[in-house]
Amino acid sequence: MPIDAHEHIMIGEDLFAARSELLRQSLSEAGIGPAEIEDWLRIDMAFKKVLVKKSSADCKRRFFTDQILDFPNPTKLDKAS
Repeated sequence: MPIDAHEHIMIGEDLFAARSELLRQSLSEAGIGPAEIEDWLRIDMAFKKVLVKKSSADCKRRFFTDQILDFPNPTKLDKAS
């Protein structure tokens, strides 16, 4: 399940929004029609509540060897790099 696969990853609102936009763009580039894209994104949005966390303190390691993954705000990344 998505929650099990992502519980060690800090996914905030900004990261989820950036991922959703990338998903929209990739589906469009693949030639998927607008109605089907909206259907896909609506289903994808159903997972938001279990994936988005308020802080890395909300993350849990799945395995002893897991590290908590926390990424910078994707909307503030330098697009030139």
